[in-house]
Amino acid sequence: MKIALSLILVTLLAACAQPARVSQMTTQAIQPERVAANPELQGAIELGGVGGGEETSPLWTSEVGTPEFRQALDQSLQVSGMLAPDPAAASYMLEADLIEVDQPFMGFSMTVASTVDYKVYNKADNTLFFQKVVTASHTATPSDAFLGVKRLQLANEGSVRENIRQFLRAFINHWEQNKPIEAVPEGVELSLLSQ
Repeated sequence: MKIALSLILVTLLAACAQPARVSQMTTQAIQPERVAANPELQGAIELGGVGGGEETSPLWTSEVGTPEFRQALDQSLQVSGMLAPDPAAASYMLEADLIEVDQPFMGFSMTVASTVDYKVYNKADNTLFFQKVVTASHTATPSDAFLGVKRLQLANEGSVRENIRQFLRAFINHWEQNKPIEAVPEGVELSLLSQ
C-alpha cells in the first residue's frame, strides 16, 4: 500500500508543470568568431527592458516567465561576447518584448511558436538602430519526454532558444552591413581612402 501511494505521489509531482529553464533557453549557436572579428561589437550591448513573459502555474501548463527569458537573453549575449561588462560603456541598448508563446492544448508532438519584438537603440542619440519581430518554433515529441507537461516545457524552451539565436544572427548581419563609419583622420582626403 505504501509503495502504491509513493508511486502515485511521484507521478503527481512529475506531472506538475514546470517553468521554462534559463539554461535550456540560452543559445550557444551564435558564431562568436564573427563577434571576435569585430572589436566594436564586443561588449557593445546593454540589456534593457524585457517583458511579456507569463508565470507558470504548477497545476496548469508550462510558461516562459519574464525573469527567465531575461536571464536567457543575458546569458546568450554573454556567450556571444556582445554583453557589456560595464553597461555605461555599451554602445547599444537592447529591449525585448515576448509578444506571444503559441502552445498546443494537447498532443503527442507539441510544437510551440514564440514571437518576440526586439529593439536595439543607439545609446549615443537614443535612435532606433535595429528592430525585428522574430517568430520561431520548436517541436517536442514523445521520444523527448513521456509526460505531456514535460514535452510542452521542452517545446517552450526550444522555441525561445531558437528565437534568441535568430535575433542575434539577424542583428550581427545588420550591424556588419550598417556599422558606424570611423571618423576620417584630420588632413586625410576621402579620395585617397577610396583608392
